[in-house]
Amino acid sequence: MHFLLDTADVEAIRAACAVFPVAGVTTNPSNVAREPAPLHELIAGIREILGPERSLHVQVVAADAEEMLAEARLLAELVGPGFCCKVPVTRDGLAAIGRIVAAGMTATATSVSSLGQALLAARAGAAYLIPYVNRVDVAEGLRSSARSWRPSGCTRSRRG
Repeated sequence: MHFLLDTADVEAIRAACAVFPVAGVTTNPSNVAREPAPLHELIAGIREILGPERSLHVQVVAADAEEMLAEARLLAELVGPGFCCKVPVTRDGLAAIGRIVAAGMTATATSVSSLGQALLAARAGAAYLIPYVNRVDVAEGLRSSARSWRPSGCTRSRRG
């Protein structure tokens, strides 16, 4: 398992890397848009902190497979060593993952919301899978766990 930070905040990355065994950083269009610096400056700042040995996952924003591949090539030049191209698992995204891998780049499948999508992305060649988990999913998972686990001999009392 790899511990990846999900942010484009250079100072937050610097602080976390000083403490935690961070394997890399994953960004997305939303967290990049929140930062005041342009993408090329963010990438340079993040890469300076990570060095060449840690991965940097940057997401394409194109909608079709050919444009995703073209964007991946541009991002690979910008990011340099350790680049992983994040691709949403859509019909075109799955096609793009195969083309990105065939072009010698590493693909990261993102916005994975089902086991089926995870399996398709893995078969397409994705080296990493990033499942979509939101606060509702987490809360429901905790409620489900609480319902299904009860120490032996304990019962819930009901008040009338």
